[in-house]
Amino acid sequence: MATDGRTALLMERLADRYAFRTLLGEGGAGTVYEVENLSLGRLEALKILTNPFTGPDVAERFAVEARIAASLEHPHIVGIHAFGQDGGVPWYSMQLIDGPSLAGILDGGRTLDGPMAAQLAVPVLEALAFSHAHGVIHRDIKPANILFDAGGTPFLADFGIAKAVENPMDTRTGHMLGTPAFVAPEQALGEAVDARADLYSLGVTLYRALAGQLPFRSDQVLQTLLLRLKEEAPPLEALCPGLHPALAAVIMRSLARDRDRRWEGAAEMREAFLAACAEAGMAWDRPLA
Repeated sequence: MATDGRTALLMERLADRYAFRTLLGEGGAGTVYEVENLSLGRLEALKILTNPFTGPDVAERFAVEARIAASLEHPHIVGIHAFGQDGGVPWYSMQLIDGPSLAGILDGGRTLDGPMAAQLAVPVLEALAFSHAHGVIHRDIKPANILFDAGGTPFLADFGIAKAVENPMDTRTGHMLGTPAFVAPEQALGEAVDARADLYSLGVTLYRALAGQLPFRSDQVLQTLLLRLKEEAPPLEALCPGLHPALAAVIMRSLARDRDRRWEGAAEMREAFLAACAEAGMAWDRPLA
């Protein structure tokens, strides 16, 4: 495994606790490794903040990620085991999910059908309802942050820019946190957000998974953001003629430009999904991953 000097030093410092095995992935803020917890004999994933342009704000946000995620114990949220900073490098270990991300599935050219989308959406909405009830908005729902285990069970990961809404330090406006292709209009404007922003991002994720394309597309990030500020998402049923209208309607409501026209919360959207599935006579019997 190729590593920079800071990461190599951290690995040395953690060598009495973890055996580093495999590089699992790299992102803008961190690198994830498969490790063995030597005291427990358990395989885990360990994330290290490695971005060379990282400043104190990012490091602080990384620490917030670990503390928030560790407080959210739910069957469909990736669990956090330990957290620390060694040699100035923040890290945390978490539950190892032994399957692909939704992004990995979709990047291979695959799309989901209605039953598969429901199998994905309902557990994720349960996880969101739980986190929202605990005052935590994820703010970065996207295919890369939905992971599957070997049995196809979905898990919501990476609360790296999640916001504890009860913490006044985290209620600043004017800062857009999230992935541009998936953020809600109010999030794109840097406004204060609530649970409905997560529902919008999940709606974009489901739209992408079903249609094979995003509702708003442009080569320019700014243009992508402007489109969602000025236009409603194109009807999903036009791109997915085989999708039951009731299921399409649930997703399209989550994509309303005006947040007051979206579902009020994740629990309500979950119930709407279940009702749509019942209306469509959908059977949930196929693995997602």
